[in-house]
Amino acid sequence: MSKKAAIELTVNFIVTFIIAVVIFSLSLYFAVNFFRGAEEIRGSIDAETEGKIQDLLAQSGTLVAFPLNKKAGNIDDNVIYGMGILNLAERGEVSFYVKIEPHKYIDELGREDEIELAGIQYHATMLTWLKYSEGPYVTEYNDYSTVPILLQLKENMGETQGRVIPTKKGTYIFNVCVFNGEPIGDQGPKVCNNAILGDQQLYTQQIYKLYVTAK
Repeated sequence: MSKKAAIELTVNFIVTFIIAVVIFSLSLYFAVNFFRGAEEIRGSIDAETEGKIQDLLAQSGTLVAFPLNKKAGNIDDNVIYGMGILNLAERGEVSFYVKIEPHKYIDELGREDEIELAGIQYHATMLTWLKYSEGPYVTEYNDYSTVPILLQLKENMGETQGRVIPTKKGTYIFNVCVFNGEPIGDQGPKVCNNAILGDQQLYTQQIYKLYVTAK
C-alpha cells in the first residue's frame, strides 16, 4: 500500500470515527432529555393532582379518578393531566390498559361544530397531540395506579388532500377508556367510543372525557 493510500485510509477512519462519536453523543443526549422530561411530567402530576386523585378514590367511591380534566393553553403548549385507577375488580394483581381517542371539536362560542375528530381527516394528526403509555398498569387489589397524560397543542389538527388543517381556537374533546386486561378483540385492538359500551373489559362501563381549549 502506498503512503498516500495509507494516509487517505487513516483520514477516512478518523472522519468515520468522529461521525460515529457525534451520532452516539446526540443519541445519548436525546435519550437523557427524553427520560428527564418523563420524570418532570411525573413530578408535575405528583405535585398537582396526586392528592386530588387520592381524595376522589377514597371519598367518592369512584374506581377511576380524573380530576382537572379540563385545561387550556396556547399553540405549542404542553398540558399535563393525571388519572388514577383503583383496583377493586378482583383480588391480586390486575393489568389495566388506557386508550385515548380524539372525539369532538367545539368552537369558541360553545357550538358543536360538524368536525368529528375521529374522522379520517383529523384522527391521525390528533393522535400526535398525545403522549402517554397505554399500559399495562399492574395494580394490586385495593391499590391504585396513576396514569400521566401529556397533551401538546400543535399547530395543525388535520390534513386533507395533502393540505394541513390549522388548529382552530376552541375546545377539543378526547375519549378516555380504561380496560381490565389488554384491549384486543377478534377484530384487533378495541376502540374507545360509544361502540365499546357493554364490553366486559371496559372498566366501570364508562367513557371518560379529556378537554383542552386552544386559546
